[in-house]
Amino acid sequence: MASKTVSFRLPDEVVTAIEAHAKTTGQTRTAVVVDALVKALGVSRVSPDISLLQRVNALEQRVATLEQEKAQRSPSVPKVIAEHVKVK
Repeated sequence: MASKTVSFRLPDEVVTAIEAHAKTTGQTRTAVVVDALVKALGVSRVSPDISLLQRVNALEQRVATLEQEKAQRSPSVPKVIAEHVKVK
């Protein structure tokens, strides 16, 4: 899809929401805004490959984050067994 650089004034809350979504998904701010406008306006994308790659990267980042959170919350199985089983 051909693109042009444009400027808009946005409320601080909207910019904060865009930045938060970009950080969460691993997308650029531009990608977040374009995706939202494409959905809101019902415009079809000519080259979805870029968006697909961004989404795959975002999913990989989310999986890594979830794996880290899970590792921090739940102790390993051998540790739990050792705490509950007396070793002779």
